[in-house]
Amino acid sequence: MQVADYRPRYSGFVAESQQSFEKDGRKVGVYVAYYRAQRKGSELVTSENLLTARNNAQWKLLDETTDTVDWDGRNIGVGRAALAGRDVRLQLYKLYWIAGHATSNDYVAKLLLGWSRLLGRGDDAALVMLYAPMTERSGDARSSLQAFGAQMSPSIARALDATRAGGD
Repeated sequence: MQVADYRPRYSGFVAESQQSFEKDGRKVGVYVAYYRAQRKGSELVTSENLLTARNNAQWKLLDETTDTVDWDGRNIGVGRAALAGRDVRLQLYKLYWIAGHATSNDYVAKLLLGWSRLLGRGDDAALVMLYAPMTERSGDARSSLQAFGAQMSPSIARALDATRAGGD
């Protein structure tokens, strides 16, 4: 059961994972790209990394805005976007995980990366995307993403922390 044949246009990561989940008839996809030892061409936060390529015939970006989600027990801002594919429309949430902190702001992400390096903690970071199909009922995708984020973000954060600790 795959939510959609979607993958963001990000590069330079050392590992990636994509999974789909379903509960009570609601589907949510999770995409994680993990970065370590970042350098030019292998950076999480760069203008080259996009939700979809500008000339992508399969996925078109319809809208971008912001939202909030309960992430690991804290209410944080996330990037929210709507994408149209050939057979499905998706709503997605995007955030960065950097050394245990979550943000959707590119500038804050760069500051967190720099601060982590200055403290000698490395530059481990990840792109985390949650996405759900938009249905005829307005708000279904958003409520699915909200519920999934609140319920599963502690597990995602623990997995990212464990990956970071394993790389030291």
